[in-house]
Amino acid sequence: MSTSKTVAALNTLLNGELAAFHLYMQASAWCAMNHLDGSRTFFAKHADEELVHFGKIFSYLVEVDAPIHLTALPEPKVAATSIDDLIEQVRVHEQHVTRRSPNRSTPPAPRTIIPPSSSCSGSSPSSARRPTCSARSTIVWR
Repeated sequence: MSTSKTVAALNTLLNGELAAFHLYMQASAWCAMNHLDGSRTFFAKHADEELVHFGKIFSYLVEVDAPIHLTALPEPKVAATSIDDLIEQVRVHEQHVTRRSPNRSTPPAPRTIIPPSSSCSGSSPSSARRPTCSARSTIVWR
């Protein structure tokens, strides 16, 4: 490994990927509790992607015989009142993570998460009957 600064930056990224996994799984759990199955699946898949990133960084650090330092995970806070609110919280988190990325020379392209269109039938999440939704969320890169 070239420098301790590089190792520190990779460890920061490593822990950030794990924290993002934790947050997306909590978002998925919120969606499950609110019977938003499509959104639950969306966030669970995104969480899986974060674990893939984690694994790649971890494997690289092992390959170059660099020390790995895992930190405690912060409790993921999801206090959403609606799916739009949840998506906004995730967007803010993603912006925070992007700003903290080491050695970012140019700002990233804006990313928009378009929530699912409302094509659901059924009643409120508190009722016994689950709504049926066919919509999918979309991420648009500009």
